[in-house]
Amino acid sequence: METSAQQETRSILSTKEKRNLALLILSYTFTMASLVLLVGSSSNVVLSLEKEGEDYTELTTLSYALFMTGMSFISLFTIQIFKKGRKLGFLVGNTLGLIGAVMGIISMKYRFFPLMLLSYIPLGCAVGVGNYLRFAAVEVVPADFKETAVTLVLSGGVISAFLGPEAANATRDLYASVPFANVFIVVGIFNVAMMILISFVQFPNDTKSKNAIKESKTSSHDQSNRTTFGSILINYKFFVPVILASLSWGIMAMPMIIARVAMSDAGYTARSSLTVIELHFLGMFSPGFVSGKIIKQKGEIFALKIAVALFILAHIFDFVCQRKDDGGTVATWILGLFVIGNGWNFGFASATMWLTKACERSPHLKAPIQACNDFIMFAVTGISGLSTGYIYDAQHSRDLNDILRGWKSVNYVSLGGIGIFILVIFFGHWSHRKEMNATNKMDTTETVENNTISAV
Repeated sequence: METSAQQETRSILSTKEKRNLALLILSYTFTMASLVLLVGSSSNVVLSLEKEGEDYTELTTLSYALFMTGMSFISLFTIQIFKKGRKLGFLVGNTLGLIGAVMGIISMKYRFFPLMLLSYIPLGCAVGVGNYLRFAAVEVVPADFKETAVTLVLSGGVISAFLGPEAANATRDLYASVPFANVFIVVGIFNVAMMILISFVQFPNDTKSKNAIKESKTSSHDQSNRTTFGSILINYKFFVPVILASLSWGIMAMPMIIARVAMSDAGYTARSSLTVIELHFLGMFSPGFVSGKIIKQKGEIFALKIAVALFILAHIFDFVCQRKDDGGTVATWILGLFVIGNGWNFGFASATMWLTKACERSPHLKAPIQACNDFIMFAVTGISGLSTGYIYDAQHSRDLNDILRGWKSVNYVSLGGIGIFILVIFFGHWSHRKEMNATNKMDTTETVENNTISAV
């Protein structure tokens, strides 16, 4: 058993651990930079392929929906992808990213709309696999450094808010004859960089983790006879956080993916809308340094209430946005998108922490539960994102005198999602209290029976 002095010394990372962690943080930064760039530019990429006499406004969110479909689809296979080891699994993800990037470049060069849309599926798959880098970072450090490792990984997300868009903006003349081809070129470069970084990471031997899983299965054999995957799926500890996570994404994504189109229609420059998107992603990642601590100290319900307050505040800013010619300012757009990103962080983080309770007594089901959660979450997000373009275009074209009618309609639908979000929180809280009361009643009954037996 380690002494306190040994434990204190152990918290100082070795050179190998520092190198591995730094490489994974950089890799995660590039993963999130790819996500930020692809999501932030998806609407403009679609509109760039418009043919004369056609209007692709209602299709602007289709690429985003397919991107989320890729992230959802790959979650069904992550267990198999990482079965041969972390390194090979991440390299498979980067390969998918390169395939998607090449498809995107070809589609932009030959202005082939269907291929451009299809390219977002493998690109989404790549980002889906890359999301597991945050878990891998925890595996390369000692147990007493895990919380710090997670915080450091999240810092990569903050950098990504600017790295992706600015890299694309700096390379827009790289292939000037083919508009937006540079977006896919940059994503391809990011994936090559990740492949190089991952190749130098020395992942820990999987033997210990395999033995731990085996022991977990053995120790919980009797419990697993009663606890099946199907029974967990209908437990509120599973479906409540899944719904909350999906709504967190949907509420945030609907205004986000149409913001650049709406700002363009309202007379703002591309540079202004790019700044708004960059600050939006900064709003998504930056609360990660404190949201975890708040959830740990105050609980998931408290953090979810913060998410609700932030979502509502963000929509207030969204509704007061005006055309530039009518005296509008980019500040309201910035505040709306930044604050809704904050709300997403608290909502998504709380739902993630809540979900872990679904498999506390069945650790052998953790992997399929996580995969099922991601599949449902990103599938729902993709559907909500797809509907955004149609909602915006349908309302936008009805009243040309109110150029922001489509923008307001999207926010009304998103606001309705907040209402459902609140109801789900109440249901989850009620279910938890009901379960706790039943447990306490059972404990009280057992205590009374034991006391009676003792008296006899």
